[in-house]
Amino acid sequence: MSYTSPSSTGSISFTPVSNAGGTATITVTVNDGSATSNTVTRTFTTTVNRLPTITTIANQTIGVDRATSPLAFTIADAETAASSLTVTGASSNTSLVPNNRIALGGTGANRTVTVTPLAGQTGIANITVTVSDGSASAARTFQLDVQPKPAPPSNLQVIAATP
Repeated sequence: MSYTSPSSTGSISFTPVSNAGGTATITVTVNDGSATSNTVTRTFTTTVNRLPTITTIANQTIGVDRATSPLAFTIADAETAASSLTVTGASSNTSLVPNNRIALGGTGANRTVTVTPLAGQTGIANITVTVSDGSASAARTFQLDVQPKPAPPSNLQVIAATP
């Protein structure tokens, strides 16, 4: 980087590469036209808040009037302890699964989500589980398919009965 200021004061600015962090050493040499120059070296450290992570949660199919088993997933963050991360759940179909019927459990990095649809309801809902460190977030979505009870067979015949 080279910079020439047209006046006796000036400023230098730079933008780090997106989503990168680390240390940059920048040396500024000031020359007033005489034989000697004044040199100043400054070191700058940029800290980047990396996104937290959350593992995949598999799609689920359950019968009507049932809940999922506790579905395990893992969360992490490079800068924040897992115990300090916030985890939330949301449903795309609140007529089937209201948000308050998404129960989050576990501690630290090892978490669970259990989904309990409304009684008698069938259909599909996309359940999104989000982890946040307060500044950045990451989410995983899985599909919940709630199936009706199978119809009983309608063509049963009694072949023989023994007393």
